[in-house]
Amino acid sequence: MSDTTPSADREASGRFLPGHKRGGRPRGARDRHSRNFLDAFSQDFEQHGAAVIAKVREEQPAQYLRIAADLLPKEAALDISADINLHDCSSTIEAYRLLCGMIGSNPQLGLRRLKELAPNIIDAEPAT
Repeated sequence: MSDTTPSADREASGRFLPGHKRGGRPRGARDRHSRNFLDAFSQDFEQHGAAVIAKVREEQPAQYLRIAADLLPKEAALDISADINLHDCSSTIEAYRLLCGMIGSNPQLGLRRLKELAPNIIDAEPAT
């Protein structure tokens, strides 16, 4: 049984008026709960973390990959200047190495994979 007549501290729709100070969650209660949970989780992880991760990886690989994906950022921004002059490169591989250096990847691993996928791609540096 609810009273449908608005009170002094509510609008006709039932929403509280601005400045209403009564009721609600105590200040910091949600933060305290989150902090306590994270502290307890952190302590548990320090004791069992690596073993549990290995067990999940072995017994539930789909769940393991889902967790790994959830840890990745949902969106990433890559800030690379396109002002580089690839015209000065004498080969495709030299351009590839230059670009890999810009984004911080290992060009040797990429070249090995590229040669596996397309063995007829240039596989040697031109003589200079």
